[in-house]
Amino acid sequence: MDLAMQEDDIQRAIFVSNYEGAVDAIARSNHDHNHKLELTDRAPQEDDIRRAIFVGNYEGAINNTEDDIQRAIFVGNYEGAVDTCLKAGRLADALLVANIGGPELFKRTMQRYMRRNPRPYMAVISAMVDGDYMSLVKTRPVAQWRETLAVLATYTGAEQWASLCDALASRLGQTGMAHAASLCYICAGNVDQAVAYWSKGLRSSAGSGVECLQAVIEKSVVLGLATNTAAASSSLADIVTTYAGTLATQGRLGAALRYLEMVPGEASTSVAVLKDRIYRSGAPSVPTDVAAPPFPFQLENVQPSGQPATPSAGQYGSNAFGAAAANPYAGHMATADVSKVPGEQQAVLGSLNNLFNACMPLANTPARKREMDDNSRRLGGLFWKLNEGQVASHVVAKLLQMCAALDAGNWPAAQHLQVELTASDWDECGTWLTALKRLIKIRQSMG
Repeated sequence: MDLAMQEDDIQRAIFVSNYEGAVDAIARSNHDHNHKLELTDRAPQEDDIRRAIFVGNYEGAINNTEDDIQRAIFVGNYEGAVDTCLKAGRLADALLVANIGGPELFKRTMQRYMRRNPRPYMAVISAMVDGDYMSLVKTRPVAQWRETLAVLATYTGAEQWASLCDALASRLGQTGMAHAASLCYICAGNVDQAVAYWSKGLRSSAGSGVECLQAVIEKSVVLGLATNTAAASSSLADIVTTYAGTLATQGRLGAALRYLEMVPGEASTSVAVLKDRIYRSGAPSVPTDVAAPPFPFQLENVQPSGQPATPSAGQYGSNAFGAAAANPYAGHMATADVSKVPGEQQAVLGSLNNLFNACMPLANTPARKREMDDNSRRLGGLFWKLNEGQVASHVVAKLLQMCAALDAGNWPAAQHLQVELTASDWDECGTWLTALKRLIKIRQSMG
């Protein structure tokens, strides 16, 4: 067996913690025998040893070395005995004596041994002795990244694993090994970087855009859920937003919203805007059991020229959305000012209050309670508009028809009128139509 094959056997044994196998491989290579034949190539010996070797008296040199080692051991001078062993090239004896002398001496002796025998697997052993696996990651050939990853998996603890895998992935990425880098980022649980590499591959892929996006989104979402990370990931947010936008354009709004809900951490602007657009679309495919997302824009109070200024958006922080008289989103149905609602429109107030109160018993989960609270705010805005006379006459007429259908328990007719208003007057009525759609659906399910 040649030397290269012997080295490979030793390295493979060390990678999988098969120390006994490594020792056997070293023994087979007869290293110790070779060391004994290299006495004259070692560091300078004691004068009497060198003189004995010079005249060919090897037996005398060995005897003198034996005497020096024994005298050092007799008086407990283990370090001196180790030095003598190393000078004589008796490396195995040096390690044996150092082991008796304590862990510090043993560690120093191992380091001296490894410096004198710079074999490939010594870098792994050195990292194990010093606990410096980061140096191993930075110095081992990148082509051997699988073996490096195996060493990290075998010998490092959980507290080191992620950072070391990150470092290895970064080094692989710098050399253009994108697939290997992404695998190491997966091992590290680094969702953001792994998704970033997959996204790069998506842009350079020659296959179908939708199919490739589907494959990447599956891996990305599974990795995000598997790592159970709460940290925001910009790469994951970007690719999920792209995919959810594709679903939304195909009419699959419910699926799009569910994917957006999977993005961990605080929603980015793109995620928050798309969630808000889908949630408030009023489309039948939007699930009603999803909590209302936060409004993604800053509210601004716009006044016609010459009108007195009202509280600005910056003043809304301490009192929900600001003063009730100035903002249609302020307060709830119960607190909205309805003192100026015309008599013929009072039926709308009563009918919608009855509908809301009938649905309240089903608000028995935190998500449903938040939804009902959101419904109350939206209808409170409608009440405010009715009070201020800001609802178009044809919309009021449709509202009166819808409320008559609600009072009669004719849910299909009420739903049909709600859909008609959604199609014809969404820009004006979209806010409160979303609440009506939810409540009609809940009330219909109650029988």
